[in-house]
Amino acid sequence: MLNNPFDKRYFEVLFDAHFEDLMTFVYGYVRDNEISKDIVHDAYMALWNRREILDTSLSPKAYLYKLARNMALNYLRHQKVVLTNEQSIITHEKEVRQDMDDYDKSLDLLAMYVKKLPEKQREVINKCFVEGKMYKEIADDLGISINTVKTHLKRAILYLRSELR
Repeated sequence: MLNNPFDKRYFEVLFDAHFEDLMTFVYGYVRDNEISKDIVHDAYMALWNRREILDTSLSPKAYLYKLARNMALNYLRHQKVVLTNEQSIITHEKEVRQDMDDYDKSLDLLAMYVKKLPEKQREVINKCFVEGKMYKEIADDLGISINTVKTHLKRAILYLRSELR
């Protein structure tokens, strides 16, 4: 730079001289005015923050253009990653919805076949799997033996397996 470190006035002149052209240049990459403005502002801020360590033989205009170009390309890379992640999430969400639909259909089908079971088998299945009771508790509740509970459960499960295949 000509004035190293350059002062506020030199920076303002540089800003006024190249801001619009830099905006147009960056817009060619990102195709968005607000994003272009943000990138150009960031480029000027980076230049200002590095003003004391910059090589005085380099053109500030060339440095700004290179900085703005790199920032625009970084933005585009980031947008590509964001888009890829969004597409991945959408795909996953569709798969989850499909799985939930399949699960709901399976539950409806199971409920339909459970309703077709004889009353005692249906009661044993309900107490065992829905209420989480042990064989002894089920036997006491229904006034039957533990072996009868096991028999009802075995028959119900065999029937449901055969119907749900």
